[in-house]
Amino acid sequence: MKPMWKKHTDALWTLCSDAFIYHAGVILDAGEACLIDPGLLPSEIDAIADFVSSRDAVPTTIVLTHCHWDHVLGPERFRDVRVLAHAEYLREVDGRQGRRTCRQVSQWETGRDIARETPFRLPRADATFDDEFVVHIGGQGWTLMHAPGHASDHIVLYEPSEGVLWSGDILSDLEIPYVCQSLVAYRRTLERLAKLEIRLLVPAHGNATAIRSEIRERLGADAAYLDELQDRIGRAVREGRSMEDTVSRCESMVHRHPAENDRAHRLNAETVYVESGGEPPRRACGWTALVEDA
Repeated sequence: MKPMWKKHTDALWTLCSDAFIYHAGVILDAGEACLIDPGLLPSEIDAIADFVSSRDAVPTTIVLTHCHWDHVLGPERFRDVRVLAHAEYLREVDGRQGRRTCRQVSQWETGRDIARETPFRLPRADATFDDEFVVHIGGQGWTLMHAPGHASDHIVLYEPSEGVLWSGDILSDLEIPYVCQSLVAYRRTLERLAKLEIRLLVPAHGNATAIRSEIRERLGADAAYLDELQDRIGRAVREGRSMEDTVSRCESMVHRHPAENDRAHRLNAETVYVESGGEPPRRACGWTALVEDA
């Protein structure tokens, strides 16, 4: 299938994967290219390389928004390009999340009959930062910002002159907030992003939008979801409720696309229950359960 490229600004392009709704990014300016989470399929990663070359540009930087499996497949194709990530990325790579990511890549590639000559290895970051870092691509300056909550190492990219926000795995119109790390951190991230002048929002999973009202709606809806989740679970914990009872009290919450997001909603509730001081069950629970066997 022909690669589905979309031009968002004079500098920013996205490639939507044929595997599922996932966008890799390319920033092009003055003969330089920055690749954002380049993936997914080998043919698509090759298409990214061809796309950059066809525009007489050279990839100088790869930005990895976090250590989840679908965001780390591309750097092995671009071996001499420096990789930027948050400082927490290194700890994620070396911990359970890194082992889970490798296992997920193996399972996904096996399921799609993707053959490898050498085993997959998680890309290492050549440079990291703690809160903010400006990467220059040609004449453009993009600010990399720590945006935890979905993951401890999650980052976004912001270009202030045109108000472009690459939001990674948050602010999707298809997904609810996946609170894989911390609700408190996620809420602070949304508060921080709400202060930016965002005129174009581009998530990894979901649809980009330049409609101001829609951008505000996504920020507001995600914040409201997290606030209600925190309120319901906080009250249940103060009442000494069990995790199962607490999770059941969250089932009536309204959220986007419930058929697709109900499982994530339950994992969120279990995760926030433990984060809020609830007595965890003997079994692994929440998003943490997905990495416990790594």
